[in-house]
Amino acid sequence: MDVYLNLIALKGPEDLQREVIVENSLTVRPDWKIFEQILSPGGIKTTVTPEEFLLKRPSLETLWEITATRRDAFGRELTFSWAKDLRNLEWPEDTSPINPAIKAFIEALPDNIPIILFWC
Repeated sequence: MDVYLNLIALKGPEDLQREVIVENSLTVRPDWKIFEQILSPGGIKTTVTPEEFLLKRPSLETLWEITATRRDAFGRELTFSWAKDLRNLEWPEDTSPINPAIKAFIEALPDNIPIILFWC
């Protein structure tokens, strides 16, 4: 089973204090060299989203229903990282061609943009 990481860039830090509807997300293609940097202790800094935060997105089962959640597809609490921290990811040269485009997107964001990490 492949694991994917959807990155959902919020509009600003204030979005962490409310309900947010997912308008767009970027899917990092499976690459454990990238994922390990996020998941390992001492890797990229991530934080559990505040209690006030709620993510509204299409249901994984039906796609036409909108569900509100604080958990990813594996049932773990949602986490986020700041754009400035995700810029420290090292992207391997032999990764999917999509992943360098995602890296360029992250590099173009202001430092204070929170990015939700939705594992699925």
